[in-house]
Amino acid sequence: MKKAERDSVSGASADGREADILSKLGHRGERPLSVLDLIERETFDLELAAWLMSRVARGASFIVGANPGGVGKSTIMRALLGLAPGGLPF
Repeated sequence: MKKAERDSVSGASADGREADILSKLGHRGERPLSVLDLIERETFDLELAAWLMSRVARGASFIVGANPGGVGKSTIMRALLGLAPGGLPF
């Protein structure tokens, strides 16, 4: 995969308000995980990741939920928000 494609998947191309929102989600000071990272860590399988990416890239809404803290809710949300089209209100 080319760097520009990786940046697109990881949210590196986000700008303005979206970039500000995304930066606030990385609350542990670590590099934010991308969808590719989540596939490599087996959080998502390739089929689920492709399905989520296709929906979010077209502006679909999503919700992430789990009970205990630290299980990856913000990580998943951040990775998916990086795929949202620019100009959408959120």
